[in-house]
Amino acid sequence: MVVLALSLTAMVSHTNPAATMEVQAQGERGVVLGEIAMTRALAATTVEVEPMRLSADSQGRSAATGESVVRVLPFVPEERPNAVRIVPIDPIEAPPEVVEREVVGYVALTFDDGPNRTYTVAILDAMKERDVVGTFFVLGNLVNRNPDVVLRMYEEGHQIGNHSMSHPFLTRLGRQGVMNELSATSDAIERVTGQRPTIFRPPYGARSSVTDDVARELGMSVIIWDVDPRDWEFRHAPTVYNSVMANVQCGSIILLHDVRQSTVDATIRIIDSLLERGYALVTVDELFEQRERDLVSGRVYSSARAG
Repeated sequence: MVVLALSLTAMVSHTNPAATMEVQAQGERGVVLGEIAMTRALAATTVEVEPMRLSADSQGRSAATGESVVRVLPFVPEERPNAVRIVPIDPIEAPPEVVEREVVGYVALTFDDGPNRTYTVAILDAMKERDVVGTFFVLGNLVNRNPDVVLRMYEEGHQIGNHSMSHPFLTRLGRQGVMNELSATSDAIERVTGQRPTIFRPPYGARSSVTDDVARELGMSVIIWDVDPRDWEFRHAPTVYNSVMANVQCGSIILLHDVRQSTVDATIRIIDSLLERGYALVTVDELFEQRERDLVSGRVYSSARAG
């Protein structure tokens, strides 16, 4: 059955059997499908017509219009084997207009201390709705507890980084203790996503030559930050938002913590404002790719700003 969605460009007169009706699709090419002549009025909403020259985009494609729309269905009574029936249907909604903004720069939103079933999920929902991505530095013990949240991060295009197993001061541990914390977390992430992380952020930002060297051995770059609104201390969304927006630059790495509602509220405002300013929100890897810079295992990075 061939079904075409058409827009009426002439009113159908049910009293004039000689009337013709032109129909066209307001689609990609605005193609006029052709004229059809009405041969007999059957009812107020149903008209038997006979095709004259359906030069149709004959694939039967639908066309989005905001006007009266009809559907062409086969109508094959014995006396008129070539006739069709036109029946009005509900208008087809046009696709939403896509607003493209000029990109003025790239920034990376990063989140520590998750995954959390409430706050991480709320941030993921907000980012999905806005079609943006971020980077989540996760704790191994919470990955084991919330693997579905981690899998969602991965499947929705976010980057997942290592934030240790239990959030200790790594500088107070010996080399083997650091190795245990980091390798166990990478193992946990790999069990969920099938991929080992290539970036690491030390808890509290506390690092040393030992932590950097262990990260290098495990194939991870060390990612710090250049914008820190101290959301863990100022648990007030407007304060966190204002701090980020006052300090962000092209190439910034923004530090947040997906463990409280005030950060969720601030994050939503931050995303909307950054997009409005023309920033593109990307993962840490993508941030450095935009600068054509390769991240090196064991090396420390706080931003991708020029210079």
